[in-house]
Amino acid sequence: MFQIKFKKMTTMKFKNFVTVMAVTIGLVMISCTGSGNKRQSTETTPDSKQRPELTKSNEIKTVKIGNVEWATCNLGAEKQSDYGSFFTWQEAQKSCPEGWRVPTKKEYDDLIKLSNGGVWGTLDGIEGYWFNGNGEAETGLFLPAGGFKESSSDSIRYQKTCGPYWTSTDFDDSFAFYLYTFAKGGFTTLGDNHYDKSYKFMVRCVKSE
Repeated sequence: MFQIKFKKMTTMKFKNFVTVMAVTIGLVMISCTGSGNKRQSTETTPDSKQRPELTKSNEIKTVKIGNVEWATCNLGAEKQSDYGSFFTWQEAQKSCPEGWRVPTKKEYDDLIKLSNGGVWGTLDGIEGYWFNGNGEAETGLFLPAGGFKESSSDSIRYQKTCGPYWTSTDFDDSFAFYLYTFAKGGFTTLGDNHYDKSYKFMVRCVKSE
């Protein structure tokens, strides 16, 4: 059997050793979390407590249908065909930029009526629903079919197939009304549609009066 002998370290050397290790660990942490060579994610963060980048109302393009000014992009999106972020009903109510809000059930009802039901179509190769514009990006309102997220999962379900959007109108303490667009048969519906508030749907803001 052999023995490993350890040299006794003096108090001064031990203090120097601890200092060097602390500085080394600090440098490693800075290099991992600092701004240098940081890769910016292209994905949105639907669960973030911060509001989306676009917060100034005069920077948001709008389409006026009836008496309501609609944002041309989903909340958290950079262009009309982007899906944007996904929000629980509670998150959605406080996530629109200042001067904007989540549409009411009646406002979505009116949007469907004024657009004669709307029509299923595409924009930039993305499937979704067109309202009041016959598929023209300049005058119409396009709601992409981004799918949704269940309360127990962060994975997106039924993307490109359906597009549920929260309203600000709740049904009761646990459920709220939402707009539902669906690819099969190209229809959109609202009516008595209400769903669990913990599910994460897309949001399209309207301008506050």
